Amino acid sequence: MEDNPKPNINPNQPQQDRRKRARIGDVFVLDKLISKERMREVLQEQRTTKRKLGEILLEKGYVTKQELKDVVAKQNLANGRWQKLVQTISVIFSNSYLNTVSAKSIYVGPGKGYCVPFLHCYACPTSVGSCPIGNLQHFSGIRAIPYYTLGFIGLIGVTTGRMACGWLCPFGFLQDLMFKIKSKNSGARFA
Repeated sequence: MEDNPKPNINPNQPQQDRRKRARIGDVFVLDKLISKERMREVLQEQRTTKRKLGEILLEKGYVTKQELKDVVAKQNLANGRWQKLVQTISVIFSNSYLNTVSAKSIYVGPGKGYCVPFLHCYACPTSVGSCPIGNLQHFSGIRAIPYYTLGFIGLIGVTTGRMACGWLCPFGFLQDLMFKIKSKNSGARFA
């Protein structure tokens, strides 16, 4: 809705589904946190000033910081569904050596010679790839320069930025799961 003053919704979808597919401005309107007229005003100002929508809404006093955080969290939840699927596939792929139970040993095949673009335990019995951080530790232990690993990390960093960390790394997935656990005493989350 940032560029379009009319909410991008389908009236045939249930309210919850429409909220998930809507842009952030649409969510404010659908949740009745701001009127359509005020949102049009804010969007017009956003077009002319090129400032962030949330910044303008807070400045004008149309929403509170908590309301803004809640709406952004809803957007992240809706966008995070594909991310969780990709992370799950990544965890399954990187731990796909299931023969470890019958062989009673870790995988030492050719896959261990290749880095995977995320943190992963090299010594995990079901691991089929090599962790870049584990490689760096290994090479520092034998006092050698890990050209391949450094080049690989650099290539991934230049081509995808933090995407590999956010989308492929099993540790990010585990952190997201840990965030869902609430403390019994205060309701605070572990992270």
